[in-house]
Amino acid sequence: MGLVFGQTKTVAVFDFKNDSLSINELITVMDRLRTEITQMSDFIVVDKDKINDVLKEQKIQTKNCFGECAIEVGKLLGAANVVCGSIGRISLTYTISAMVIDAQKGEIIRSIHYSAHGDNDSLLVSEMKEVALEIIIQEPQDTLIGAITDSTSFDKNSISDEPAITEPMATLWQLDAMKHWGMEKGINTKSFIKECYGLPIEHLTKRQGAEVLMFVQFDHMPGNW
Repeated sequence: MGLVFGQTKTVAVFDFKNDSLSINELITVMDRLRTEITQMSDFIVVDKDKINDVLKEQKIQTKNCFGECAIEVGKLLGAANVVCGSIGRISLTYTISAMVIDAQKGEIIRSIHYSAHGDNDSLLVSEMKEVALEIIIQEPQDTLIGAITDSTSFDKNSISDEPAITEPMATLWQLDAMKHWGMEKGINTKSFIKECYGLPIEHLTKRQGAEVLMFVQFDHMPGNW
């Protein structure tokens, strides 16, 4: 819990993509999430009306603002981080996927995948508290598991099976989210990454991991693919 407190920054929480919840249920869940973040941290949570005002000015529908859209709107709101994701329900099982993104750098700070079993009251009281806690805790630096170069020139005789140490590798949070979200969408994550980057998943960089998550979660395809 020591990682939670003493962090003052502004965060914009966008309404999640909604799969099978009613509009009123989604509003209630998102309001609860914003309240939990406010109560458990020093974060300044942007009022949802301010988010909606900017979306109206930009002529963007609230339900369509994810990924790059959320980052750009977050910048206009002066937010350090933005939070966006999706929530769905099958019977009494809720699935919540979310990303915390650095609005200035456009980098994913944390990926969250959470499944909950129970009724609406359970989701509001306990599960959204857990999701909020995942959002506000800082990612430990020791989850960086290596690095790889992205150099455009190389000596064919010096190619090694081991990656060079220059760029941070995808974090454990990213790798876990790729597997979970890939399974949900019927994507073989390892084959998908091999096709896009020509790399095994364990050699994926943090930047590349962010690109994969943006595509799997928000259908945002990088121009370099």
